[in-house]
Amino acid sequence: MNELVGSPRIGQWYLRGDKGETFLVTGRDQRAGTIEIQSLEGDLDEIDDNNWSALPLEFAEPPEDSSGTMDSPPDDTGSEEAAMPAAEALEDLELEPLGKGLGTEEPLPDEVEVEPRSR
Repeated sequence: MNELVGSPRIGQWYLRGDKGETFLVTGRDQRAGTIEIQSLEGDLDEIDDNNWSALPLEFAEPPEDSSGTMDSPPDDTGSEEAAMPAAEALEDLELEPLGKGLGTEEPLPDEVEVEPRSR
């Protein structure tokens, strides 16, 4: 854990004071012991868990133009607007409960009996 910012938070922007670089934490690999980050320019990198605590980090506000760090590519419609971040796209989805919309209005059964095949 870092003394200034604590443990890394996925989706949080940080400023690395010694380099003046801003980055976004995009994931964490517990087995490898690494924190996955993406720079403002879109470059992907990793920080070792052990090194995280020694870095001079501060919380940072998301940049106004973070299009370089989008999960999805920009649309090809000629629009100058950046692609919608994946989290925002998921918020706009209207999802139905499991079992609905599969050609039946009845939910799927919790258990299905399977009879063994005879040989």
